[in-house]
Amino acid sequence: MEDWEDEPITPLGKKEEPKNKWDDEDLDDDNVKESWRMKMSLLREGFGVGLWKEISKEGLLLLNNVSFSVGDGKRVRFWKDTWCGNTPLCEAYPSLFDLAVSKDARVADCWDSMGEVGGWNPHFLRPFNDWEVEEVERLLLIIQGKRLNTDLEDRMVWNETKDEIFSVKSCFNSLDHSSAVPFPWRIIWSTFVPTKVGIFAWEASWGKVLTQDQLKRRGWNLANRCPLCCDEEETINHILIHYSKAKVLWDLLFSLFGVNSVLPFSVRDTLLGWHAPLKDKKHSKVWRAAPLCLIWMAPVIQPPAEKPPKKPVEKATEKKGKAVEAVTEVTLDPVAEKIRQQRCT
Repeated sequence: MEDWEDEPITPLGKKEEPKNKWDDEDLDDDNVKESWRMKMSLLREGFGVGLWKEISKEGLLLLNNVSFSVGDGKRVRFWKDTWCGNTPLCEAYPSLFDLAVSKDARVADCWDSMGEVGGWNPHFLRPFNDWEVEEVERLLLIIQGKRLNTDLEDRMVWNETKDEIFSVKSCFNSLDHSSAVPFPWRIIWSTFVPTKVGIFAWEASWGKVLTQDQLKRRGWNLANRCPLCCDEEETINHILIHYSKAKVLWDLLFSLFGVNSVLPFSVRDTLLGWHAPLKDKKHSKVWRAAPLCLIWMAPVIQPPAEKPPKKPVEKATEKKGKAVEAVTEVTLDPVAEKIRQQRCT
């Protein structure tokens, strides 16, 4: 009985089942999308870090690959959703969107079902000026081919597949093709080098190594100067590619394989252009692993340590010490010689 008292019961005596958060009557596609847009915008504005920022970027790409197929028009927004063409009408006709009575009007609200066929009747705040009539005509020309069907519900369409149904494979392909920055993953994630070498090359390719320029970007107040050459700013591209002693290693590597090449500006471009010109498989494997090994070794290169100049006080002390040693040798040598002679006799 104690268990029954805590559970809600209907007037007919049936135990009331807990309401599902994802019931159709509570799930509004519009609210869900707005909630996701708000969360993505917060992450994009700096309220998220690391992994979640990257997820937010891909989430926006997913939303951009979604459109709507209009049925009864009760869920799709006339101005803000992509249902007619490749862009929302608010972006295609911004001046008309500013004059709309309701910015969030549904498609069904802009449809006049009077007559046998029906027609479109979007509502605006005022009559149009002469120079605005042409844009209204273009809008009506775009939407006149669309009709509402009260027997069908609005549905969401995935634009990356022919059957308009979402799949993980199509999602991965869309995210992969949308990447504007090429990445040398075939060279970096090689089985011919240790994993730690590949990870360091990955960080260097993305510019994530904590050199002084990266520390300054993160708010550190310091003077950026390369400790190896003391001439240039310390960046990962300078240390691994353009530092004079690193250049010697790159030139030596090219001469060993008989390759004439000019190094690009960045580590990423260097690895992207690292093709295997050798037919011998054994030497090709060495050639593919060579840049990663050189990148791993380059930061270890140090210039020969120079002795600091002696101060005047140190020089005077050194001269005084030498003079004392000389006097001691002169005064003690006869005494030592006599003692040595006595021991011998």
